[in-house]
This record gives sequence, C-alpha cells and structure tokens, in this order.
Amino acid sequence: MNNEIILDVRDLVVTFDMYQGSVQAVRGVSFHVNRKETVGIVGESGCGKSVSAKTAMGLNTKAGGSVKGGQVLFEGKDILTLSKKEIRDILGNRMSMIFQDPFTFLNPTMQVGRQITETYLRHHPAASWREAWYKALSILRLISLPNPEENMRRYPHQLSGGMRQRIMIAMALICEPAVLFADEPTTALDVTIQAQIIDLMNDLKEKTDTSIVLITHDMGVVAKMADRIYVMYAGKIVEHGDAETIFHRPRHPYTWGLLNSVPRLDEKTKDELHSIPGVPPDLIAPPAGCPFAARCDRAMKICSRRMPDAFDLSEPGHYAGCWLCHPEYIHRFGEQQRGGQHHAG
Repeated sequence: MNNEIILDVRDLVVTFDMYQGSVQAVRGVSFHVNRKETVGIVGESGCGKSVSAKTAMGLNTKAGGSVKGGQVLFEGKDILTLSKKEIRDILGNRMSMIFQDPFTFLNPTMQVGRQITETYLRHHPAASWREAWYKALSILRLISLPNPEENMRRYPHQLSGGMRQRIMIAMALICEPAVLFADEPTTALDVTIQAQIIDLMNDLKEKTDTSIVLITHDMGVVAKMADRIYVMYAGKIVEHGDAETIFHRPRHPYTWGLLNSVPRLDEKTKDELHSIPGVPPDLIAPPAGCPFAARCDRAMKICSRRMPDAFDLSEPGHYAGCWLCHPEYIHRFGEQQRGGQHHAG
C-alpha cells in the first residue's frame, strides 16, 4: 500500500444552527487517506461521517453547515480556504462522490449518457462532444455495464437499481479523480447487486490511481473493501486501525457493539441479534465525558466526567478513545476484549 497521503483532515469541527440551538455534528475529527487506499468511516446514522466527507469536499456550506475549525489538506491545498470557483474546479474532477440513492441524484429528464458526458465536458472544455461520448463509453465498459451504447441512450427510470449505481460510479470516475467518496453505495441494493458493486470498486482501485473513502454503517461492506477503518460516534473518531486489527482486536466498546450486531454465518447457535441499547447523545448539548458512556455496560465513573484521550495501542496505527485503554487501567486489569470481564473503577 502506498503511504503517500493524498487527503489529510485535521481537527475538523462542523456545526449546524437550528432553532433549538447549535448542533455540534463534527467535533474535532481527524483522518487521512493514502494514495490507492480504501479507508472506511463507519458508525450509526447521525454520527457525523457523511458531514465529515461532504465538508472535506467543500459541500456543507450549501446545506447550512458552518466550519468552526480544522483543515482539509488535499494535494497540498486547504479546501476550506478555497474560493467557490476553485472548489468547483476540484469537485467532479480531482474529488468525486458516489451518493447513496442514484435515482435522487440523476436527472430524470436527461439520457444517462448525456449526464456522464456533461461531467467530462465541464472539466475538459476543449474536448468535443464526440470525445466525451467515447470517454464515457470507455468508462462504462470498464465498470462492466451491459450494452453500454444502448444504455447510454436510456433515461434513469429505464435502468435497474444496480445499473443506475454503475452510472453514478461512471460519472464519478470519468475525470479520473484522486479521491472517490462513496456514501453508502450499496444500501439501496439487493445483496447480489451489493456484491457486484463491491467487487467492481475493488477492481477499479487496482486498475486506477483512485483512493476510496467508504462511508457506511455496514461492517460487512467495510470488511470486504477497507484497508484502514475509522469508527465514528457522536461526531468523534473513537477508534482507528487497519481492517484486520479492527475486526479481530477491537478495543472500544462501541466497536464491539457494531461488530456484535453483524450476523455470523459460521455461528451454530441461532440467538437473537445483538443490538446496542440506548440512543446516541443530543449533540446540541453533548456530554462532558465519553459520549458512549450512557450506553456502555463497562462504563466507570470517570467516563461520564472526562473525555478520554486517543490512546495508542499495541499495533502501529491502532488507537481508541476509551478509558479502558488507559495504560494505568491496562496495568491493573489487563486489556479488555470483546466478552471480557468488566472492572468497576
């Protein structure tokens, strides 16, 4: 894996002003993406993962979001300091996004081929319409869309859900971006098409220089795609590590909860699926301590009083923001694992 950082988000803070108060949607989030790497950002709905991604692309000001702090360094430039014109030159060109519901984002009155070519012509004004058409055709062949020439002349409602998602991928890839954000790219698809889209995106990463940021709540999708994983909760990164470490040696109770809620095909017992009790905190008035403390069955007194640091763990690049990972706690009680014993403190 290439260790050249292409996108570096540092201490990002984003709020949304509401009638009830200011929602602290993203609270000091940091993550980076290396070239030709797939990074997964996982968590429940409302944890801030999509807001972080859209802010990194310079999109959230349109939705009423206000960036209160941080940097988004992309190819040496801070996205948050660029003009609207400079951001438009980057979006769809050097950075692209695959949205969750392609039917919502595709124009129902335009043939899909025209929608793909418009993206290319916007960033390559010297190109002819014919050049753009054949470029779109080559991308559709790359992503294995059946009968690409025929389907380019169809409207979105004439295509299946999987084909519409492939059209969205083609629109995102036609300008050969350095970073591709995929926001829940398989959620609206049946399991067979999900598998095809996952295989397609893995294949594209091998064939191109594009890095992928996968935003999802589905740990199964992350397991099949991600090189590294950031676990988000209540606007914060609570654990980070490579995929193998997160799945086999997770250390944050929230990560345990996410993993325990995934059905296992190799389990012989047929117990009910595990769910995380309680609800996420109100981010208009977030708690002073760990945001997961109220839902955690291993919470200690300090958890509700002070926010834990991100403690470095045994594997390089693995850290977790949990008091169970404090060096003194580990010295006294040992490392806490999934299914381990709880020690009050």
